[in-house]
Amino acid sequence: RRIGNARVSANYTLSWAGGTGSNANTGTRISWLGGNDPTFTSPMTFDQRHTGNLNIDYRTGARSMLPLFGANILLRFGSGLRYTPSKPRTAVFGGQLSDQPIAGLNSGVMPATFNVDLRLDKTFIVSGVNLSLFCVVKNVLNGQNVSAVYNYSGLPDTDGYLTTQAGQNWLNDIAFGGGAAAAGEDLYTSRITSPSRWGTPRQVQIGLRVDL
Repeated sequence: RRIGNARVSANYTLSWAGGTGSNANTGTRISWLGGNDPTFTSPMTFDQRHTGNLNIDYRTGARSMLPLFGANILLRFGSGLRYTPSKPRTAVFGGQLSDQPIAGLNSGVMPATFNVDLRLDKTFIVSGVNLSLFCVVKNVLNGQNVSAVYNYSGLPDTDGYLTTQAGQNWLNDIAFGGGAAAAGEDLYTSRITSPSRWGTPRQVQIGLRVDL
């Protein structure tokens, strides 16, 4: 509830998510190949041990020194989601249809996330019409929150292929042809580094709302 001009709310969730499949299609390939259905549980891909948020809202009344002003800040955090550590394979050249696990199903944990959002607004009353000028800043700290990783490294920008013999041979071929191995490595890294593997960067939205 609001005390004076301020209101603070917070919540925290501690959870475990385990089962024989993370979605309805998990066992499709097993059934298609005539394999044995899993009889043990593993962490789900959406298993996230800790999540929480803190919301602080401040509002002034019509008779305050700064009338009809509002500020809201939302802090959110979460521990990493799950993935299955696997042997390195190329995400560029293809050839291997699926990952080859080197550890338990969904035993890897992605990096934790933290995000701060801010909203400021000021209302003006003109001829009985409420004009609300607002500014919304998403991801105030411009944090690089990871949303997807490569199963070999647990990182969003390294698939591990260049550490393999095949990857080293590819770099050597570039050098043998007169190119620079470092340039080849940079080119490969730029190819596998996708913005979709990170959360939304900082965004600033400014607008005007009219209430008649």
